[in-house]
Amino acid sequence: MRESFDDVEINPACPKCGQGHRKTVRWLREEGSFNCIICGTRISLEDAPIRSALRNIEQVREELIRVLEQDA
Repeated sequence: MRESFDDVEINPACPKCGQGHRKTVRWLREEGSFNCIICGTRISLEDAPIRSALRNIEQVREELIRVLEQDA
């Protein structure tokens, strides 16, 4: 199940110019920051709401796996 979640693509936008950037959850978790392809602004996901949301999704995924394993 981890592989399917890690391969999900999301589109974080540059806070300066609004340009979207297609990234996988795996890439975002491993890298955490990148430069905007249009304006060069450094985009850090360490403090961004998306990083928090990724942590929350991961926690929900782990709980779902626990529940499914208990029912098996």
